[in-house]
Amino acid sequence: MLGRQFSIAVLVVCLAFSLPAPTVHAAGVTPGASIEVPNFLSDALRADSRPNEDKGRDAGRFPDKVMAFFGLERGDTVA
Repeated sequence: MLGRQFSIAVLVVCLAFSLPAPTVHAAGVTPGASIEVPNFLSDALRADSRPNEDKGRDAGRFPDKVMAFFGLERGDTVA
């Protein structure tokens, strides 16, 4: 009897882990929607004052889209 209860418990746990995880999205953001990047962000990322090393990493990190997603506005400071 104990073996059968254990088998059922293992089956329930396995089924629970096989369910898809819930998807969480930021409020007001449509999944798969493109992010509009304001001109001031693009200009700031292309600025001559930014080190070339930082600019070289931009292709894989998408800082323009990340900052636009978080709602950065003109005059905000990012450390």
